[in-house]
Amino acid sequence: MNVHAPPKMTVDEYLAWASANGLEGRFELVDGRVVEMAAERAIHGLTKLRVAMALTQAVEAAGRNLTVLPDSVLVPVASMTGRVPDALVVEGRVADDTLKVTAPLIVVEVLSPGSIKVDRETKLAEYAGVASIVHYLIVDAGARQITHHRRGDAGNFAAATTSSGALDLTPPGITIAVADMLPPDA
Repeated sequence: MNVHAPPKMTVDEYLAWASANGLEGRFELVDGRVVEMAAERAIHGLTKLRVAMALTQAVEAAGRNLTVLPDSVLVPVASMTGRVPDALVVEGRVADDTLKVTAPLIVVEVLSPGSIKVDRETKLAEYAGVASIVHYLIVDAGARQITHHRRGDAGNFAAATTSSGALDLTPPGITIAVADMLPPDA
């Protein structure tokens, strides 16, 4: 990483530093340290695109005042850790210059070979700590399945993995076909 960052920062310090330094590339803040995100394979990018498109279509079909964002903004998960999910859904509209979303309803990560353990364990625990997140979806394009972590009444996530049918994402009140989030069969 060719980024000369301070040794440790909070999420807000990181965002100010990144803006002031014209940070280019894809980075997250983990335990106060700037971490460059790995290069992506074509299948990862295609799956992220399909996820964002499917979420957008579901939001429009439901007529809800929600914003779908692809991997672009930071979600603070602790004072010194912020993640950039592959897609997210937040209530209302988001200002064009927004760098972080503090209350997403849905976050989505697309698995890649180097992120399996982090997405399934570390990020699951981090996202579970963000009270606004009701749904955490992990999309596995290779296995053609989605693991849906849904927050229950007690505040804990319950998981179900599926490769067909539809996901009921209530709240915020949208339904999305699993097949629409996966790349087409080769």
